[in-house]
Amino acid sequence: MDRLRDYLAQRERATKPVTDLAAFERELRAKVAAVEQEAIARELERFDLDVPELDVDGVRHRRVVRAEKTYLSSAGPVRVLRTLYRAGGGPS
Repeated sequence: MDRLRDYLAQRERATKPVTDLAAFERELRAKVAAVEQEAIARELERFDLDVPELDVDGVRHRRVVRAEKTYLSSAGPVRVLRTLYRAGGGPS
């Protein structure tokens, strides 16, 4: 968001129009997409549970790894830190 804000503030201070409107549009679109991707990634991370173990339908699952994964969103790819679990240890 800061990069988009800085970019727009720079254009506000400019006294002349851009020399290449198509390039300006591409850069602006990329910065807006980055803001979308960051917001989506933050929301996806809220779904993650990071606990030593959890129960799923009465079956105990233990944490095996916490790592980043790339997901495809409507705004493009987003990287999210997530926890993976494996069933084991029998019923809880």
